[in-house]
Amino acid sequence: LQQDAVRALERFSEQGEVFDVIFFDPPYASTLYDQVLESLARRPWVLAPDGVLVVMHHAKRALEPRYGELERVRQVRQGENVLSFYVRRPLPTPERCGEAEEREPAFALVGSAVE
Repeated sequence: LQQDAVRALERFSEQGEVFDVIFFDPPYASTLYDQVLESLARRPWVLAPDGVLVVMHHAKRALEPRYGELERVRQVRQGENVLSFYVRRPLPTPERCGEAEEREPAFALVGSAVE
């Protein structure tokens, strides 16, 4: 992709494009990190529900653990390079909380013997 990343995300969103993997690797001195991650946070549906966002960045650049529904689940560091992995985790809403309260509780007993 050779165009402005934020505009590309807007276009993908408008066209209903969904990606299983998004790899984001701007120049380390770039100011695009926050712009693109916040743009993705406003359009999380561009990433498939079971997809992954991989962000490559310098070890000295701290990224947020969460951008909207995008939650960092892993970081891998090699030298001065870091790969941060984000997945979609919907934020709790009153509707979702209400749905959970209305369901019957489910329990599982694993690894125990009951006499």
